[in-house]
Amino acid sequence: MEDIYPILAKHFLNEASSDEEKVILEYKNSNPKEYTLLLALWNKGEVKVHDFDSYRAWEAFNSKKSERHTKVIPLFGSIRNMAAAVAFLIMGTFAIWYLADTIGQPETVVVQNTEGTSLEKRLSDGSVVWMNQGSSISYPKEFGYTRNIILRGEAFFEVVKDSLHPFVVTADFSTITVLGTSFNIHTDTQGTAISVKTGKVEVASLSRKETVVLLHDQSALATKDSLTTKNDVDPNYLSWKTGDFEFSDTPFAQVVTQLNTYYRDSLTLDPQKNYDCTLTAKFDRMPLRQVVEIIEATCGVSMKKANDNSYIIQ
Repeated sequence: MEDIYPILAKHFLNEASSDEEKVILEYKNSNPKEYTLLLALWNKGEVKVHDFDSYRAWEAFNSKKSERHTKVIPLFGSIRNMAAAVAFLIMGTFAIWYLADTIGQPETVVVQNTEGTSLEKRLSDGSVVWMNQGSSISYPKEFGYTRNIILRGEAFFEVVKDSLHPFVVTADFSTITVLGTSFNIHTDTQGTAISVKTGKVEVASLSRKETVVLLHDQSALATKDSLTTKNDVDPNYLSWKTGDFEFSDTPFAQVVTQLNTYYRDSLTLDPQKNYDCTLTAKFDRMPLRQVVEIIEATCGVSMKKANDNSYIIQ
């Protein structure tokens, strides 16, 4: 896609046409890391296209790289598209140097939560990740221009704002790009669910050429076949972390499923029984025994204690 650089310049300047934006979306989905790095370089102010003087730009470029003894080939011309192409060639060169000099073969950190509770991890940029049980994240020990995280499972992120260094989370079905916000990601074999608590995030489907932007209290679900959004979030999407639950005429089986995200599979349903009860209640980090007592009184079920920390619902 040899003409992509002038179109990228127009895209970053908010001057691209709708057809050109479609080209950019295709490029972005096919080359997410390159796009993110070029965006970071653009925002950092290494190269600008307005009033671009290719000769001065090349001279500046030459001075930056003189220590590397690279052969200089002068470039001339004032045509805007040529200027944009030169700009992105320079940006591309900076990107290659950056990758070679500061990334190379970075040390990768892998954190797995094998505990019975959520695990808190603070990253080198000050951002904090809370991982649900059985989840894992991997990331470079020291971030570069982008802050890249790979997630398996579920985690809640509080991201330190840094407009020059986008924070990018890659899950099974999507990539999530943020500048500074807090949000939850739950990914499994069926799809990746994203719920935003504060700020703004961009969600790009890995299987479809679709991107959506989510704001406070909005959510999205990315699957192999679709990317859908909602203007509200499940009130219990963070309950696995906080222990606070709110149910309103919620089917009993769904109540048990959500409670088990915090109480670690301590409640077991009888697969042979049909539970037709709905529950309206709030639980604020209650001991499991108190939760069991409320359920018994409300739904007319009995709980058989299996061991110190689990019950069978009869």
